[in-house]
Amino acid sequence: MDEARQEELVNGCKSVADDAMGFVLEFERQFGGGERVMTSFVQEGFVAAWERARREEKLLFVYLHSDQDDSDTKNFCEWVLCDSRIVNCFDTKFVCWGGSWSSREGILLREILKPARFPFWVMFLAPNDQDTAIILTVDGIERTSCPEENFFYLVQDAIYRRLELEGIKEFDPPEREVALALRREEKARFVGPEPEQGPDVIEVTVCFPNGERKVRRFLSTSTMQSLYDYVDSADCLHIEYYKLVTYPRIVYGPAIVTLSLKDARLEHGTTLYVEPLFHDMTDRIVEVPFDVWWLRSLELVMAKERGGSPKPPYVEVQKRRLTWILGVSGLCVMFYVFGAWQNTTPGAVSNRLQQKEANDRTGLGCVPKSDQGGQDKPDLSSSVNLDFESHHQLEIKSSEPLKEFQPCDMSYSEYTPCQDQKRGRKYDREMLKYRERHCPEKDEMLLCLIPAPPNYKMPFKWPQSRDYAWYDNIPHKELSIEKAVQNWIQVEGDRFRFPGGGTMFPRGADVYIDDINNLIPLTGGEIRTAIDTGCGVASWGAYLLKRDKLTMSFAPRDTHEAQVQFALERGVPAMIAVMGSQRLPYPARAFDMAHCSRCLIPWFKYDGLYLIEVDRILRPGGYWILSGPPIRWKKYWRGWERTEEDLKQEQDSIEDVAKRLCWTKVVEEGDLAIWQKPINHVECIKSRQTYKTPHICKSDNADAAWYKDLEACITPLPQVSSSDEIAGGAVEKWPERAFAVPPRISSGSIPGITAEKFREDNAIWKDRVAHYKRVVAPLPQGQYRNIMDMNAYLGGFASALLKYPVWVMNVVPANSNPDTLGIVYERGLIGAYHDWCEAFSTYPRTYDLIHAAGVFSIYQDRCEITYILLEMDRMLRPEGTVIFRDTVELLVKIKAITDRMRWKSHIMDHETGPFNPEKILVAVKDYWTGEPASQKQG
Repeated sequence: MDEARQEELVNGCKSVADDAMGFVLEFERQFGGGERVMTSFVQEGFVAAWERARREEKLLFVYLHSDQDDSDTKNFCEWVLCDSRIVNCFDTKFVCWGGSWSSREGILLREILKPARFPFWVMFLAPNDQDTAIILTVDGIERTSCPEENFFYLVQDAIYRRLELEGIKEFDPPEREVALALRREEKARFVGPEPEQGPDVIEVTVCFPNGERKVRRFLSTSTMQSLYDYVDSADCLHIEYYKLVTYPRIVYGPAIVTLSLKDARLEHGTTLYVEPLFHDMTDRIVEVPFDVWWLRSLELVMAKERGGSPKPPYVEVQKRRLTWILGVSGLCVMFYVFGAWQNTTPGAVSNRLQQKEANDRTGLGCVPKSDQGGQDKPDLSSSVNLDFESHHQLEIKSSEPLKEFQPCDMSYSEYTPCQDQKRGRKYDREMLKYRERHCPEKDEMLLCLIPAPPNYKMPFKWPQSRDYAWYDNIPHKELSIEKAVQNWIQVEGDRFRFPGGGTMFPRGADVYIDDINNLIPLTGGEIRTAIDTGCGVASWGAYLLKRDKLTMSFAPRDTHEAQVQFALERGVPAMIAVMGSQRLPYPARAFDMAHCSRCLIPWFKYDGLYLIEVDRILRPGGYWILSGPPIRWKKYWRGWERTEEDLKQEQDSIEDVAKRLCWTKVVEEGDLAIWQKPINHVECIKSRQTYKTPHICKSDNADAAWYKDLEACITPLPQVSSSDEIAGGAVEKWPERAFAVPPRISSGSIPGITAEKFREDNAIWKDRVAHYKRVVAPLPQGQYRNIMDMNAYLGGFASALLKYPVWVMNVVPANSNPDTLGIVYERGLIGAYHDWCEAFSTYPRTYDLIHAAGVFSIYQDRCEITYILLEMDRMLRPEGTVIFRDTVELLVKIKAITDRMRWKSHIMDHETGPFNPEKILVAVKDYWTGEPASQKQG
């Protein structure tokens, strides 16, 4: 190399530090600010960073930043590289280097590592022997769940792999083979039978490092984890760490194991190569000293002729794709307008209806009932099918034409519109605001039917469903691995089993509830309603049911994938919710007992705001049960990986907040601590002279809970005449409580509702449920478990169903006048506030029967009924039933829409006879499941 060339290389190496400093300054400008934590990138060149990592015996994290306006890159920087846990981990275990993909060293790294998309990052090991190995590379970020959680687990895995690598020379080969054999045996249990060839089946060829090839079929809805399980179970695999790649190179790494094969864009006939990691198990970059390799690579890159600014490889593809989308969208709009103009005559409408019936007969686009299921359907022929369509053509607010609704893409199979994780990332993480309800705008709302998984089966009947659920209905086994020691959930062949364990009750919920019963009275009927905060798979609530205790279990949609969905699949009451910045959607004085078993809610923070909310929803004399941190910290502090001082301070803070709320500590024994709320506020008001905060709320509607922010004040209890009187009135013991006049009614606190009206309502619903038994055959046969009443009023429908093996989610429309949800709870039932112009906080396919009495009369002028009906379809299981009660005009309109939603329905007379203007519409959802794209196109 001549002197001029050497000088050019030296100058190039000196200037890379300036590039690194420029990247750090720009990163801080875009993503820093205020007190926000962020990854600390070293302000030096890549070689210097590598030397630092080797010298300090740390891993080297390398981040390649795209300068394009890319949402994935922006989200990765904001949500991952500025996450406090990840930053803390980086500070102790890593040297972090970042650079622009268009900088000198960025260009070189792109040439060597060839990223498929951005953001792109690598974890290097820089050992003292000068050789360099890549531990992990990731192209892009996973979009199906929180990226910061996935990234954190990958970082932890990288640290573990480093320890494995550094000790590999001392690893005994026979021991390794034994470990591999055990892994093959374990993974083989998860693989399952190979599916037959079909339109929703993908055939994959796997090439192993020893040259052997294996061909295997998978369902397109199977996860990438199932593919890794299959590779792990192969006898010809003799390495521990690897990644699956295709050529042209696409890496299917750890970040996408939760994606389905379809979502991972794995096509039929794909060939995957098992690419080893670590020495004989490693993707080694070099076999020469690092500095020699780097300078040679730099020389090669600088020798290339480059013109213009380099672009990421996917930018042009995205431009072509956008052009194609706009062109197709324009054609769709043109043909839509032409079709709407052409089909405006009555004859045209008739032709469309005839075509729809022909499609139904052919079973186009769905799995026929004869192939799946086996559940009896309501006998829609048992009553006269009334035809009002020719006489009632009421026009109501609906901008969409009446057309056949198509299935949504399978990626929406578990869609929860108002808890969409991607939308949630736009919101503040403080107080978990990003996990609260954030509903789609009108132009984001789906006009399609949420599909069930391809092999969906009817759930087990209660009480068997408490202990078992079909794997294909909720294909998530993450909790069975993460919580294996705690006995939350286990995979047994084609089903899940729920042993009844929990984080703080691994011996089982029954034993745990017995421990509680030894401390407070659970058997006398005084306690009926309970709330479980951070419920997991709701085993506590599930095992309380046999003791006549009805529990509202809730948890956020977070990294514990589908925990609320599991609860509802078991037939246990649950909903998606979070202790965040807003009140829970329940009235004041609702629950007899509240429970937290290692729910990780920071009770002592924000001036005790979360305990103040528990105080609001607890009945006078109600109990709060706490197990897990910080209770019994002297025994568990090492296992919780926290200091004694930290845990003691947390418990002291909780004790202090409880005293300020005027609670009495009943007992602390073993792993349990229990407090009790006072029966009135006589003494509590006096104690405000001692405790200035929190003060008693003034002019507050205690029951208001729909999108209402939490307040740092005590919700006042109703006034009493003596210190031993129960504020608001005492409720009867269960089961008399269900039909006794609730205190809210007997006290006259609900205008217009008297004890006489309450009794009349009970008699009406007794007759109505008797009528439903005749027209909805599965109801008395025990084939329904989860029932929703969309307009519960006084809870009469739920009370009339108490003798059946069902539970009812009683929904009272938000801002109703009068507000009756407090009455529902005083009867020993459960429910929530909700506005039906938005999606309910539940997963798809979680209710067997939905009851809608007068709902559409309330909402017809507030929002489009089409979206309400699509939301009902989302919540309803295949072959589930809906009962509508409303005016003829509305029912005709509803039927016209539901007939295009794969529902079968008819209108019938009121149970009292044909002269009642209110009619009944009974509809049954067809059994159908999602299909792969290839079958839809065929």
